[in-house]
Amino acid sequence: MRGVSVFAAMAATAAVAVAASSQTYVQGNTRTGSGVRMSVAAGKFAIKIARFREHCRYGDRDFSEWVAFKQSSSAHLGGTVNEDGSFHGLYTSSVGRFAANGVISDTTATIKFVESGAYNPASTTHPNECKGSHTFHATLAGR
Repeated sequence: MRGVSVFAAMAATAAVAVAASSQTYVQGNTRTGSGVRMSVAAGKFAIKIARFREHCRYGDRDFSEWVAFKQSSSAHLGGTVNEDGSFHGLYTSSVGRFAANGVISDTTATIKFVESGAYNPASTTHPNECKGSHTFHATLAGR
């Protein structure tokens, strides 16, 4: 019985050490296609970059293009990771919004993005909208 208790204590200590360390989840290539990079540390997540296709309608044009969220000193998309691994966050600016939610499970993170905003915020042309969504299945970097 004592062996089981020692093993359980060692496993709990290892789990706490992993939870306290900084981890990065990645999928895809954020320079040439769809991709995401998310860091997790001390019970918080932060989207570093996410890139995917969005659909736009502007006047009589209907098209798709790449959209990206990139963390900066003024743009933050992050929040708390709950005990069950779920998370959600929102970034809103004068030109649109990005929302991310999902769940982290050991070495994988499922991250769903939804974004929307004007194609040209200064224009009075209607319609004038872009929106998109994408779900990533990211894994721990280096694994």
